[in-house]
Amino acid sequence: MHRFAPWHWLAPTVALLVMAFGSLTNLGEHGQLQQLIARGLERDAQPLIVASALHGHLHDRVANSFYLQAQQLADRHLAAINSSDALHPDCWPGALQEPAMIELRRKWQRILGLIRKGAHSRRIATDPGWHVLGLTLIVDCECYLLLQEQREQAALHVWLDNAAMAADALRTSGDPFQVSWSSNVLSRLTDFWTSERLDRLSDESRHLLRQALSKLEARLPPSIDIERFLYIAAKNVTSPGFYDFYPVGWRQRLSAWKDNFSPQQCVVRKTEAVVRHLPDLVPAARHWPARQQQLAVLRFDPNWHAQVTTWELCHRRAIQELRQLRGTLLPVAAQTIDSPEDPLGIKPR
Repeated sequence: MHRFAPWHWLAPTVALLVMAFGSLTNLGEHGQLQQLIARGLERDAQPLIVASALHGHLHDRVANSFYLQAQQLADRHLAAINSSDALHPDCWPGALQEPAMIELRRKWQRILGLIRKGAHSRRIATDPGWHVLGLTLIVDCECYLLLQEQREQAALHVWLDNAAMAADALRTSGDPFQVSWSSNVLSRLTDFWTSERLDRLSDESRHLLRQALSKLEARLPPSIDIERFLYIAAKNVTSPGFYDFYPVGWRQRLSAWKDNFSPQQCVVRKTEAVVRHLPDLVPAARHWPARQQQLAVLRFDPNWHAQVTTWELCHRRAIQELRQLRGTLLPVAAQTIDSPEDPLGIKPR
């Protein structure tokens, strides 16, 4: 019988020890990440101040608590609401007096009321703690029915409150997936205003919507806040418990041999490589072709380059659709003179 010499176990034992304790390497040595985190924490301590409401007046409260309450209420009722056949657009005509629709509207009024309070708050904490609700179908239905009831102003208010919530998430969230979702919600909201519906609005309502869209666009940054994205990423990957929720097997550890067999150190190193290019990415170029050239510095990491480009494009498309909607509300004589600039092009629309 073949017997192993004691030293035959030495190499595997050392490898296992390194793999076991590699993740304990000091993550505080990454100076650029720590500086970025320090700046981000300082920003988080200062709430954003809203200059003016999209309609009506502001109250001196923090929007986050109302949005969070709306989210919690929606989590309890949204599944039942969305599963109702009455919510299907084909059922909206003639549904004002239908018992099923009356019950649906009763359920979502409190959710919309909380969103209204959030949209009229003067302050927004930069660490949201809530996510944008997927209420576009409910908003479309409520606005449609309000227009059927000849309540134009009320329909505009519901629509603007939910657009404000999406804009607030875009301004404060550092979660790129939440930002992408907020951009999609904002784009989806603009789809409600078809040419037919806009043509039926009174001059007063068209003016209110046009002015509110200008205020809404003023709230939005022209580009994604890449520094905030990287700050959130840096804070996550340097956290000691970052991998507590992710199973890390021996294959992952072996693939991180350049980083003391620590997958976390590997991710930290890649994140820091992206952070080094932050000066090349801010300020963001105004036009999309120039912005693409800026983002090209990230091509050394295909994953980061693809994701940042997607987030940026999604954000700019949302702004583009808001500007297009605002442009259609201009008087015909002014549309060739004052048409909003296209954030995805080089020339004004």
